[in-house]
Amino acid sequence: MKDKNDIIFNESLSLLRKALSNPSADFREGQYEAIEAVFTNKRSLVVQKTGWGKSIVYFISTKINRNRKKGVSIVISPLLVLIENQIEAAKKIGLLCEAIYSGNIDRHDEIIRKLKANQIDILFTTPESLFSKLQDHMNDINLGMFIIDEAHCISDWGHDFRLDYRKIVEVLNELKNKDFPILATTATANNRVIEDLKSQIGPSLYVSKGSLYRDNLFIQLLDMKNKVNRYAWILKNIQNLTGTGIIYCLTTKDCDDLASFLINNQISAKPYHSGLEEVESSTNINLFVKNQIKVLVSTIKLGMGYDKPDVAFIIHYQVPKNIVSYYQQIGRAARNIKEGYTFMLKGGNDFDILNYFIDNAFPEKIEMELVLKQFEQQAWGKSGLSTQAIAKNINLSFPKIKKALKFLEFEHVLNRVKQTYFLTSNKFQYKEIHYQEINNLRKQEINQLEELFETKECLNKKIIESLDDSTKISCGKCKNCLKREIVSSQIEDKFRLIAEQHIADSYIPLKPREKRMYDGMALSKYGDEPIGSLVSKSKYSNSPYPEAVYLKAIKLLTPIVKKYNLQTITFVPSLNNKLVDDFSLNLSKRLGLRFTPLFSKKNNVSQKSMSNYIWQKKNAQENYSINSSVSVIGQQILLIDDIVDSGYTISSLGEKLIEAGAKGVYPFALSDASNERVVDND
Repeated sequence: MKDKNDIIFNESLSLLRKALSNPSADFREGQYEAIEAVFTNKRSLVVQKTGWGKSIVYFISTKINRNRKKGVSIVISPLLVLIENQIEAAKKIGLLCEAIYSGNIDRHDEIIRKLKANQIDILFTTPESLFSKLQDHMNDINLGMFIIDEAHCISDWGHDFRLDYRKIVEVLNELKNKDFPILATTATANNRVIEDLKSQIGPSLYVSKGSLYRDNLFIQLLDMKNKVNRYAWILKNIQNLTGTGIIYCLTTKDCDDLASFLINNQISAKPYHSGLEEVESSTNINLFVKNQIKVLVSTIKLGMGYDKPDVAFIIHYQVPKNIVSYYQQIGRAARNIKEGYTFMLKGGNDFDILNYFIDNAFPEKIEMELVLKQFEQQAWGKSGLSTQAIAKNINLSFPKIKKALKFLEFEHVLNRVKQTYFLTSNKFQYKEIHYQEINNLRKQEINQLEELFETKECLNKKIIESLDDSTKISCGKCKNCLKREIVSSQIEDKFRLIAEQHIADSYIPLKPREKRMYDGMALSKYGDEPIGSLVSKSKYSNSPYPEAVYLKAIKLLTPIVKKYNLQTITFVPSLNNKLVDDFSLNLSKRLGLRFTPLFSKKNNVSQKSMSNYIWQKKNAQENYSINSSVSVIGQQILLIDDIVDSGYTISSLGEKLIEAGAKGVYPFALSDASNERVVDND
């Protein structure tokens, strides 16, 4: 960049020092240049490492704008926790802040009025709220600056592409007044993503890209083989790690289970993910911010952009979804402390889960065609269909239907008004080659993660190479540079026994859809070590369930039998095998209960083949009949299935028992096979 503009520089430096409450503070390399580019280049992209201070660029730029009587800044941020985090930071520079998101719906109209009256300095919102609440008002707002935080989400070549982000550019292009600066920021854009952003935001885009190298992170990767080892290693070492930290898990269930394990072993931990109620979620994050708990066990809900300055350690319970996400997440550590420690644990089916994410990233062509076929009877633009109406007619899961609808809307084949979709005149074209190219790239990113566990090179250097950073410095802090383990991978038997016992005693709550039934349980998650794996192997080989399954069932059911005074065992029959029949018979003998087969199955249409609850409920109700010659009046019944998925089969059969006069029904399953492979993006 040419010589700096003294007026902008002096004003910016004064604001920086005010924000940091430090009269001698100075800009980091590239920070001032990015601020000046906002005013001189109009469209800018800042690609800088985590902790560099990208937000200070748009806070200071906004304050300068407002001092010059310019309009409001709007910041698009992908995560609620990011918005809350940024509001606190913006207030330090004297900015009047507001936010529009799902958690403050009652204030939306008031905030929009303030926006139109130019009474707000900076507004934070999500892409979803931009489209649903703000888009119709954008031409009535005096827009001084538009900021797209985590801008890599715009590019489908980026590691965290989101359709809603891609549509942001369309909103900007439709505005009558386009004479305002646009600033995009990210820590994770490689050269291909940068070129894609240029094509969308503008070819004259000014790019501020610095080294992504972090010299204050200790990095260690460990192969833990299985769940027991992971639990045991974390229990052994977490109290010895100084400060507070984050454990990242891929699923909400893993967050809850691991947090529960730590709490049971006197470790102050809390879960954090989008499945929690808002009050609990807010409480847990506040405890973490105030360092009142040792660790937050989180999905990527607490991922990009979260700015707690003193996070001392990051543990990945599982391998993250790609190497770029890994760089971003370990970047939460040591943002304003001398050093941080990061550990990635590998074991079990981690890479199977990652490949599942990739294989299901885009809707299949046949799925999109099935959805579109439902609109054939609708005159385009005249009458529409809801997701629910479509699900009644096609045997696809709601997530798949919603994904197909979202992509069809994105391609302008469908138009959405609130929750109803309308066909447009645009022709559907499936971008199979493009989707396959992206999937291939994602597979390469998984290969890069696998290579991290094998390489002898500096891990820090290897990680940033994936972001096209050519820094050649070895960090001197990773396991490979130190040529030793930072924390021992050895696990003493006492920790392993504690983990084994916890897992042996754990179960999955089973909440039947029939409210008159008792809340029950599943012994395991299908495929998980140890019981879920044994169930899976028996099902696959059609061999009897092993003794370990019986022992856990007897241990957990004995107090249940006593509590509910259960008298009879019956089961959900299968036409494929007699595994659950034999298990129920043998279990009845060992629990001292009466064994009574009460149901017959009419045909061999599996519940697993029913993809949404409308079809599942219909199949469950029609496919099983109760033996009316056997009385169940007044009985307390233990109803057993080997595998539960949607829960409609066991609920439907429980309903039939209650309608036949049973006093109570306790549902019990060996494994829960419901889909838990969900990346928590909220």
